[in-house]
Amino acid sequence: MRGQSSRSLCASYRPGRLVWQRLLVIFGCLALLNACSVFRHKPEPGSPEAIAAEQAKAEKEERKRRLKDERKRNNPCEFQSEDEVPVIDDTRVMLQKRTCTAALWLDGLFGDEGGDVEAAKRTHGFVQLNNTWSEFDGYNSRMRMRVEFDLPTMEDRLSAFIGRDSDEDFVRGRTETSELRDTFPTLDGQNQWLAGLGYALPSSTNLQTQFRVGVRGATSPRAFVQSRVRYMLYSDDNDVAYLRTTPFWNTRDGFGITQNFDFSHVLTPKHLLRWYTIGTISERSEGLNWRNSLVLYQNLNYRRGLAYEAFIRGETDEPEPLYEYGARILFRHPFLKRRMYLEWAAGYSWPRIDPNKPRDGSTNIGLSLELPFGTEFVEKN
Repeated sequence: MRGQSSRSLCASYRPGRLVWQRLLVIFGCLALLNACSVFRHKPEPGSPEAIAAEQAKAEKEERKRRLKDERKRNNPCEFQSEDEVPVIDDTRVMLQKRTCTAALWLDGLFGDEGGDVEAAKRTHGFVQLNNTWSEFDGYNSRMRMRVEFDLPTMEDRLSAFIGRDSDEDFVRGRTETSELRDTFPTLDGQNQWLAGLGYALPSSTNLQTQFRVGVRGATSPRAFVQSRVRYMLYSDDNDVAYLRTTPFWNTRDGFGITQNFDFSHVLTPKHLLRWYTIGTISERSEGLNWRNSLVLYQNLNYRRGLAYEAFIRGETDEPEPLYEYGARILFRHPFLKRRMYLEWAAGYSWPRIDPNKPRDGSTNIGLSLELPFGTEFVEKN
C-alpha cells in the first residue's frame, strides 16, 4: 500500500520535474554558447578583421552620439546651465528639466498629446532645508519641497502640485499665514509627500476660488479635498484687507474649516506692517486652533529683508488653551551669487503645555536654506 502511494506520488510530480530538467538543459546550453562567444579567439591587432571591428565600433558610437544630439536639440525641456556656481547651477537645471518633462507628460494626459511646451517651461518650485533649535522643543530638521505645474487645459484652469510639506498645515490651509513659518514651525506635525490637482473657478479681482484634491503620505496614503476662497475686503494704494476661507475634508480630521483675516498697511516705501489672525476647527478637534500675529517687514535692498514678529497662539480644547506667545526676528538674503537664499532667525517665547507647570521662557534659533528653480528662480533674480 505504501509502495503504491509512493509510486503514485512520484508519478504525479514527474511531469513537473521533466519540465524543470529541460529548462535547466536549455539554460545551460545558452550559458555555454555565451561563454564560447566571450572567450573566442580575438583577431590579431592590425589584421583586416580587427580593423573592421574597430570601424564598426566607431560607427556605432557615432550613431549613438548623433542620436543623443538630435534628442537634445528636439528636447523642449533642455535648459542651459550658467556654470557660475557649477554644483548649484547643475542641480537647479536638473530640477527644472525633470519638472518640465513631468509637466509635459501630465499635460498630455489631459490635453493635446505631447503637452504645452510654453506652459511646461513655466513650471517652478523650490527645495528648502530648515534647521531649528529651541530650549523647549530641542533640535528639529525638516526638508520642504514644492512644485507647481500649469496645465493649459479646460481654459487654463487646471493645475497640479507635488511636494513635501507639513501635511496638516497644507491640507488645512495654513501654509501662507506667516513668512516666518519656514524657519519656525508653528504647528506640530511631520512633513509628508503631497500630490494632487487643482481647479480654479472663474475669478475677479476681489474674489478667487480654487478646489484641490490629492493624497498625502507615501507609506499610508490619505486622501484630502480642499477649497480656497479669497475675498478682497478693501484695497487702496497703502492698505489691503482680505478674508480667506478654506473648507476641507481628509481621512484623518474629517470635515473642517480654516478662516483667515489679513490686513497690510504700507508705512514707508521700505516698511510694511501686517496683522493677521487665523483659526481652524475640524471634526477631530473639539476646539479652535488659533493664532494672532503682528509683523513688520523692512526692505534692505538687493533682495535682502528683515521681519519682526510678535505672536500668540493656542487651542481652546487643550488643558492649556494659551500654548505660546513671544517675538522673533528674521533676516533673509541671497547666497552664492543669488542662486540660493539664507534665512537666519532668532526669537524668545513662553510656551506651555501643562497648566500645572510654570511657564518658562525659551530661546529659539533657526537657519533655512532655499534653492528656487524654474520661473521661481527667474523672478527672484
